[in-house]
Amino acid sequence: EECARSIQLMKETRRRQGEVLVDMRCITDRNLAFALDLQLETKIFDTFRWEDGDYRFNGSLDLPPPGVELCWQGAGVVVEGIRRTYDETRLRSLMLPILDVPIAPGERPSSMEELKLAPKEQTTAETLLSSPARTTRELLDSGDLEPPDMLRLVYTLIALEILGPKS
Repeated sequence: EECARSIQLMKETRRRQGEVLVDMRCITDRNLAFALDLQLETKIFDTFRWEDGDYRFNGSLDLPPPGVELCWQGAGVVVEGIRRTYDETRLRSLMLPILDVPIAPGERPSSMEELKLAPKEQTTAETLLSSPARTTRELLDSGDLEPPDMLRLVYTLIALEILGPKS
């Protein structure tokens, strides 16, 4: 009943449903903020589940001001997306074709902190980036992380072009 009423009011007032629900005292501002954060995260990180696909951004649309701000920015979104959605099987299948490819450091981000790696991942990443060029297989065998975590870290650094094929 409240949902139907909120949709009716939303159409009449041309306001967002969350705002209407808060005005109706069905939810609190805090509950709305939590739900919007969760909705945004779900939409962003679900794209990492795609095996293939296309997307289109229409820059000519006037977007309303954001109601929430994602705590991940730039490369941190990629790190978190891979962490949440790529299981070991998927990572192994993606890495298999490049196991014996020589890999060298590529372009570092302006700050490694923007990746939001766990402390042990951060230390391992720094070690990988300071070592001479080796194959992907050698990099995977060289870290202090558990094999699935090492696989995810090396894949993430390659996806972000922080590591790449040796020229």
